[in-house]
Amino acid sequence: MMSGLNKFWVVIAIVLLAGCVAFPQHQVANSPVVARSYQQDLVYVEVHAYHGLPGKAVADDLAYGAMVGLALQAFHDSGRFGMVSFSEADRAKANQQYRLSVYENTPRAWPIVTGVLCVFSYDLFPFFASQHYTVVLERMDAQSHQTLMRTENTDTIHHYFGWLAVPAWIMGKSTAIAQVNTLENQIRAAIANLPDRSDDQ
Repeated sequence: MMSGLNKFWVVIAIVLLAGCVAFPQHQVANSPVVARSYQQDLVYVEVHAYHGLPGKAVADDLAYGAMVGLALQAFHDSGRFGMVSFSEADRAKANQQYRLSVYENTPRAWPIVTGVLCVFSYDLFPFFASQHYTVVLERMDAQSHQTLMRTENTDTIHHYFGWLAVPAWIMGKSTAIAQVNTLENQIRAAIANLPDRSDDQ
């Protein structure tokens, strides 16, 4: 009877403690953008979300909405632009045009593999996995739609899976929080790398 009860409590403990903790690698420095604001500017930003590597990626419609929200926040917080629009209707009257492309480089099978490992190990055997992101920001010519300048950066989120993951959450982040923080920082860094536009005025 005691043996069965002990097994029960072990299972309960595993269920309560098992999970995932995500840690951004911070390959991209987390620094604020400080620049002169052009209050009269209307900036149009064309946003794309992809799965795969640049040049070999496919559109990720599910991630698009989240990317627009992150990009809007980053462009406004940068202090470099007066008004920012993501609407195609504002493209023609915009003073500046940019294309922002966000790539999740991790293979699509990644969530399936990690899920299977968690299920069969009951999270007793901890392991690590990583998600890689590439952010490309291009300034576009309004007439030719050719790229005038381009900045690119990459970053990684490391995931720890194991039955001590929930207590470790105090020191780590959930997957969703780590993704948002990492991508926001990458987009801000891309904006910070843009040259000053005083020569356009």
